[in-house]
Amino acid sequence: MNQKLSDWANLAEIVSGVAIVVTLVFVIVEIRENTEAIRSSNRQSLASRGEQHMLARTESPELAQIVEKATSGQMLSVAERWIYRGYLGAIVRLTEEAYLQFEEGRLDEAYWLRNARAFPAYFGNLEARDTFAFWDSVGVLTPGFSVWATAEITEMWGDAGSADSPRRISVPGWSPEPQESLRQ
Repeated sequence: MNQKLSDWANLAEIVSGVAIVVTLVFVIVEIRENTEAIRSSNRQSLASRGEQHMLARTESPELAQIVEKATSGQMLSVAERWIYRGYLGAIVRLTEEAYLQFEEGRLDEAYWLRNARAFPAYFGNLEARDTFAFWDSVGVLTPGFSVWATAEITEMWGDAGSADSPRRISVPGWSPEPQESLRQ
């Protein structure tokens, strides 16, 4: 009788071990599917925001003229400069969000690389590079993104601009000196 109970106990241990392995495989599959769903959702969100940004430029003749003026090296008025910097700001924030999602594993590498290649092209004029340098100098960019973006812009254009440029618009309360409290 004890032998039969012992056999049943051994069989129960084997069955429970198999059940644990099957459960772990199921959990792994679910985690992978969930990760891919998150990545897909993030791709879709970034693509939608990118499309909105492109539509704003194509649907606004004023913005299109300002971008054309800036990219051809013409002087911008103060109002045009603010509009252009807002346009650039949207590009920077969209790319920074994609960078952070990629770094956190929430965006797949192929999507990130396709979109990252276009980023430095927006900074082909000194106005754009100086604007980027100013934002970087006041600490509004995350450190990892700042390093990556500066390297990409410098590789394509030879420099990443100057935060001390005379074209810089002063912002009350902001200094071209890095502010530690903003970098944390």
